[in-house]
Amino acid sequence: MGYIFKISLNENSKIPAFTNCFPELCHNEIQAFKVPDDRFSVLILSEEKYQNDRMEKVINSFIDILTLRKFRVNAVRIEGGDIFEKIMNSLLLFYWTSYFLAAEKGIDPAENELIDEFKENLKK
Repeated sequence: MGYIFKISLNENSKIPAFTNCFPELCHNEIQAFKVPDDRFSVLILSEEKYQNDRMEKVINSFIDILTLRKFRVNAVRIEGGDIFEKIMNSLLLFYWTSYFLAAEKGIDPAENELIDEFKENLKK
């Protein structure tokens, strides 16, 4: 689901985004957050309950480290009864978020100028 959100932000909102998952995120990518950079925000998506107490500790420790370094960190819990409802709730959240981010920036989310340019370059 994180990958779908990432590509929605890239294509609709025209902003860089990347995705990873816990605990792997804390082995390598955490190093990218050593120096604060106000161009980035961190969004953590999780189900309403963490998989276990250890995972909750990992995620909370990650949040603490980034917060101390002045990164903007937000955690969003995906709610729903069954997996289908959670997926649908996630998709609605992702697509509406990317749409409203584009609108806030005055960007047409349907415009794909760079993709079109790239395809034209491939024809040459």
